[in-house]
Amino acid sequence: MIPLTMLNSYRVEAQAACCLFPRTVAELARALAPEAGQAVHVLGHGCNVILSRPSYDATHRFVCLRELETAIVLDGERVRAGAGARLRDLCRAAARPACPAWKTCGTFRAALAARPA
Repeated sequence: MIPLTMLNSYRVEAQAACCLFPRTVAELARALAPEAGQAVHVLGHGCNVILSRPSYDATHRFVCLRELETAIVLDGERVRAGAGARLRDLCRAAARPACPAWKTCGTFRAALAARPA
């Protein structure tokens, strides 16, 4: 069994029979293709997850994105982020004054600027 406690923000104690940690897009594609009768649960950095039971059998496949690319690239008017990037880091990168992406989402910028780094 694989512990899920450190993979969720609330540190709910749980474990799973199947938890995959893909490192490439190809591995991610394979991980997201469940076997018959298997539910897939994607874990980013755990903020959107509340685990409702202490143990998950093999009918549940957890796919953790933490090992995927975490790069954040400001490219002209686009901000690109790898699947493993933290939303917090993405928002901080995009909130930089030099980022032209703010032409379309400037109201969000003030909310980010008010938060400590």
